[in-house]
This record gives sequence, structure tokens and C-alpha cells, in this order.
Amino acid sequence: MNEGEKMDLKQTKPVHLRCPKCRYDFSYNTNHIENEIDRLKCEISSIKSAMQEHKRLYPGRYRDSWYKKASCKLQENVAQLQEYKKVRKATAVEIKLQTNIIFKKLVEEKLGKEETMKLLEEAEKEMLYYEWDMAKQNFTRFDGA
Repeated sequence: MNEGEKMDLKQTKPVHLRCPKCRYDFSYNTNHIENEIDRLKCEISSIKSAMQEHKRLYPGRYRDSWYKKASCKLQENVAQLQEYKKVRKATAVEIKLQTNIIFKKLVEEKLGKEETMKLLEEAEKEMLYYEWDMAKQNFTRFDGA
């Protein structure tokens, strides 16, 4: 993916994947992950607004049992959301890897193994320069440290 380009993970049809360890072939559709992420974001938002409303209505004694239960539910949903985002990221990486493998096979069929190997070597050399250029960029420090 190019800089600034984002992979769209909402799919109309499943992606065919192969497990790198056991070589099991399976179809995978990321829509359910995206739907769960959307659902959790909505739930988190509604819990936060309900907690703020509760805090506004009961300013002196807002930390009652309802508030504590809502706070626990909020923490659970945030943890679940983080897990789903990890799964989404790992899936995107695996899909990209599978796409690259398929592309390499297609190039190999069209141009031959020797030409493909030359192109791969050129690409690896380009990556060295690219990584070097990235290393020279200025990065800001967290909290101004």
C-alpha cells in the first residue's frame, strides 16, 4: 500500500486465505469484524454519554453502583475493541501477503523465473534506500520529552 492509501476492509465477497503454519485453506470475510468494531464504538459512545448524563444529574453522589457497573462495561468494551482492531490489522497484513504471493506467481508465469528474480532483487535494493530515507525523517517525541 502506498503512503496515505488505506486498505478498505469491508468486502462484498470472502477472501481465500491459507494458514502459514498448517497450510489449511479457508475463506474469510472481514465484514463481521468491521461490524463488531462499529457496534462496539456505538456502545462505548452511548455508555460514555449515559455516564456523563448520570454525573450531571447526580453531581454529589454520582459514583453509585450504576456508575461503577457502567464503568466496568466501558472498560470491557474498550478491551474488546482493541482485540478486534488487532485482528483486523493482522488480517489486513495476511491479505496483503497473500496478494503479493499471487502477484509474484503471476509475474513469474508471464516473465519467467529469471526476470522475476531480477525484479525482486531490484525491489529489495529499492527498499533499502526507502528504509534509509525513512530513518532520516524527524520524529516528534511524546509529551515534549
